[in-house]
Amino acid sequence: MHAMLALSASHLSLLCVDSFSTASLTHRQQAIKGLHSAFSSWPLKPAEAHAMLATSYMLAFQSQYMEDGLVDHVLSMRGCALLSQVIVTNNLKGAFVISPNLHCTTMNRHLDDVSPINIRLVCDALASLERLTPLLENSSAHEVEITFHSRLVATMKPLLASNAASPSSTSASLSSKPHHTPSSKPESRPDPIEISLGIPICETSCSPTFHNDPTSQFILPDPSHQAYLSLMHLFSVLTTWPEASITYILSQSNPLSQVLLAHCIVIQFLLAPLRAHEGGLEVPVGVMLVWVEKIHEGLQAEEKERKDHRKGKPWTELIEWPLRVARAMISTVEQKGKLTKGRLVEMVMRHPEKLRPDIDEAKTPAASTGDEGASGSYK
Repeated sequence: MHAMLALSASHLSLLCVDSFSTASLTHRQQAIKGLHSAFSSWPLKPAEAHAMLATSYMLAFQSQYMEDGLVDHVLSMRGCALLSQVIVTNNLKGAFVISPNLHCTTMNRHLDDVSPINIRLVCDALASLERLTPLLENSSAHEVEITFHSRLVATMKPLLASNAASPSSTSASLSSKPHHTPSSKPESRPDPIEISLGIPICETSCSPTFHNDPTSQFILPDPSHQAYLSLMHLFSVLTTWPEASITYILSQSNPLSQVLLAHCIVIQFLLAPLRAHEGGLEVPVGVMLVWVEKIHEGLQAEEKERKDHRKGKPWTELIEWPLRVARAMISTVEQKGKLTKGRLVEMVMRHPEKLRPDIDEAKTPAASTGDEGASGSYK
């Protein structure tokens, strides 16, 4: 109950003039306290395990409405993954149907209807990721950073193949193919909730650069399906990797990790059309873009502290692309609470030019020239 009230209070704070932030935090603390208490009762009964999973999901959803909620969101989703594993391992029957690939199977029938995402948006994302490659080839790069980068690239690369099959998509305008608008008609029953349960294998044997990536041959039969599946694999890094690795990538003391997280946030927003049929088109998503601003502020502070101790490009240059896109998305609405998933889908598919604002106005000249990869020591 406390988790439900916390989520409701945070949602109201975005939509109403009055703030319910105090109530939202109070109920959130009570919900977390209840979860900790429930974990002390072992083994879990089926009803308890499913109630705890529902609570964890609501806390994860609420964290998306919190301007400082990035870490809380990841930790809550890790709690969902843990509880899902417990439920499956112990065959605890209840409200949730959990299967490793159920989510992707459910989405497969919808992905064929999605028009290609604008090629320039895709290329912008890949160009920004490529600038990080020299840092990932450095021996000081953490294995979770290398894998996270490779998953980001694997998510975007298939969309080049999707555009290659649609010649007109190379222009800034949309192809003549009508945009598929998800139906608002409710399903006969709610979709079962699924969480990826496999522990991903760290791809440390693979080169972090994507120049030799096999997807560069554009032979993927279903680009949208591949991009969506890769996005789910990207999320599984955050939900299933060891605690030490996640602590590392979330730490503000690791600038490269912070830059990768900023790219992850914006890329999942660019792929909103692929996720439209997951539902929640009226859910506010703008606060998550503030996380990119928070990361930028942290990198600025880090640069000021270590300005005289490092050579090479500042971290704020390597975050230019996600920051620019995040600000462009937020600027389309009067307030963060009015940027919904549905409006985001419409923006990406109908008005991609709004996500490529004037470079001079954004004060990011390096991003417009496709500046070469960064060099130097950043650690």
